[in-house]
Amino acid sequence: MDFTFGDIAAAAQISPFHLIRIFRDLVGVTPSIYRRALRVRAAQDLLSRGWPPADAAAECGFFDQSHLNRHFKLVTGVTPRQYQLSD
Repeated sequence: MDFTFGDIAAAAQISPFHLIRIFRDLVGVTPSIYRRALRVRAAQDLLSRGWPPADAAAECGFFDQSHLNRHFKLVTGVTPRQYQLSD
């Protein structure tokens, strides 16, 4: 089942903006940052198992390898390739 943050807000009968504030207050980051971190973590797992970065990017929902590289480096401080070489 696929759903949006707006769907969750509607089910909770609150505005999406209020739900984002509640999420940020409880978790410490916005939902989009949290989701991105989860996707990077999933990519790390695949890269550790020898997946090529382009395939890991596609599997984890990134638009392309460049998109993965940008977000991976923001989260981990290294590129996916550097991560693989250090593993």
